[in-house]
Amino acid sequence: LAFTLGALDLPGQTPAMVEIIRRDPDSRWVRAALLSSMASGAGGLFAELSGDATVAHSAGGQEFLHQLLTQIGAQNRPAEVAQAVEYLAACTELENALASATALGDGLKRAGSNLSAADTTHKLKHLYESADAALAGNQTAEPLRIQAVRFFGLTSFSEAGPRLLAVLDGEQTQQLQMEVINALGRFPEPG
Repeated sequence: LAFTLGALDLPGQTPAMVEIIRRDPDSRWVRAALLSSMASGAGGLFAELSGDATVAHSAGGQEFLHQLLTQIGAQNRPAEVAQAVEYLAACTELENALASATALGDGLKRAGSNLSAADTTHKLKHLYESADAALAGNQTAEPLRIQAVRFFGLTSFSEAGPRLLAVLDGEQTQQLQMEVINALGRFPEPG
């Protein structure tokens, strides 16, 4: 049903898809079926699921929301991207907000755009500031710092280069430094 439902354009399609993912958000097969069949409607599905506690509080549900954000970015439909930016602006848990922004940014990059272009009203300014503080804080948990590196890797070298280069010193873990090198390698501009 999940494979077929996404391919059709029917009234009531989104609520049916919401119900399918709510029943088992941790099933990678259900998530894959919904994503692979969805030609459009990622924004509507995301809008319905992003506030759903069952989905948001499960690892599989969060992964599915991130996959939807990547798809929204790749499709680059202005209304859906704006809706996703609103969601990111309202996120209160920093690690999830950075992971979600990275997912959207990755999709936007595939579409030839980026988070800065999508956030014309600077609603994500606090997210940039929080990511900057997390990256600069040597006492910050490493998974959060890595998420900040990945987030900045989807901006531009002029925005993130100096921040990322500052992390390349002998005092950081090898994993963090490798993440920084990967992020720097994504920039088309010369460093």
